[in-house]
Amino acid sequence: MAGPVTTPASLVGGSLRAGPLTLALGAARWSGTLGIDLRDARLDARGTLVAGQAPKGWSGANPSIQLGFAGPIRNPERSVDAGPVTNGLAALVLQRELEKIELFEADQSERLRRRARIEMDKARALAIKAAADKLAAEEAARQARLRAQQAADEAAREAQARETEAARRQLPPEANPPQPEAAPQP
Repeated sequence: MAGPVTTPASLVGGSLRAGPLTLALGAARWSGTLGIDLRDARLDARGTLVAGQAPKGWSGANPSIQLGFAGPIRNPERSVDAGPVTNGLAALVLQRELEKIELFEADQSERLRRRARIEMDKARALAIKAAADKLAAEEAARQARLRAQQAADEAAREAQARETEAARRQLPPEANPPQPEAAPQP
């Protein structure tokens, strides 16, 4: 409840006018004008109700609404325009949603980066395995060629030896001088 208030006032033709008027209401404050028609017992109070402090994350001036009372003193009608506070709340909610979206997008890009890294590692491992398989196949082919070459050389030596032996047998015995025996090799 408001305590004692001091404000300039004027009484003209049965109407009392006071303003500017400020009422401290604890965590909020109302500032405006007050008019009372004493002949008809009517009230007309219009002003702004402003919060004492802004909520966390609030940008701009403290939240406020336009608050007024008009009509018979016994039962005045209240009028409220919450546009400024509604706009502020909408901006606050929008900011929080944008932060959530940014966090989600950052998380999504991190997941994509990790997935790409895993795929790259898999591709690298496959490339290394393929290169190792290719080297092994080339080495096996080289070994097979070497064995085939050795077998061909051996077959050629044996064929040469058979031809030489066959040619020597066809010569008369006097044309074949005795061959010295080969010394055993250590």
